[in-house]
Amino acid sequence: MSKRIEYETHNYSAYNEAVGHELEHHREIAAAVHEESRLRRAKVWVLIALAVAILALTISLIVWLFSGPRPDALSVFSSKDTSQDLGSIARAQDQKEIGVTTRFNVFDKSPMATGEIVVTSKEYSPDDLVEPLYQYCYVTNSTEISNATQTLIADVELGEVRLKTQEPFLIDNALPLCTFKRQAQ
Repeated sequence: MSKRIEYETHNYSAYNEAVGHELEHHREIAAAVHEESRLRRAKVWVLIALAVAILALTISLIVWLFSGPRPDALSVFSSKDTSQDLGSIARAQDQKEIGVTTRFNVFDKSPMATGEIVVTSKEYSPDDLVEPLYQYCYVTNSTEISNATQTLIADVELGEVRLKTQEPFLIDNALPLCTFKRQAQ
């Protein structure tokens, strides 16, 4: 007499499909959280830039108000005849030289293999066109300012490079493309 072996089979395809849907749902949630985090960081950078712009405007207005000529010193507000004064000013030998001084930035762009662009900014003073006052480097996904996301990589302060990101991909791939100028010792 032969022994009969019985087998029992189970169909788990519905269960596997439900697990697949649940995993896809979790992936979508993680992507949404990541995108929300990026938007929150972008909003913070915009608010910081706006605050810095308002602060710079306020400081420049205060400096302009306190360093500009007094209203009573202008000929428009003076009651005496100034035609003789203007001639003597024009012929004066010891005139002060009036100049405009402004800082400016020089930008270097280096493309990454991923299509993103590494931008290095060097801020110079008109008094010293050799050594930059401040340098920083960021990676952006576009050269269009209106729709570009920028991630700060590093900056240079007092001749020392300071990392501003902890992302290993940026440190390994983008940081070497930053074109910081080393200060002369």
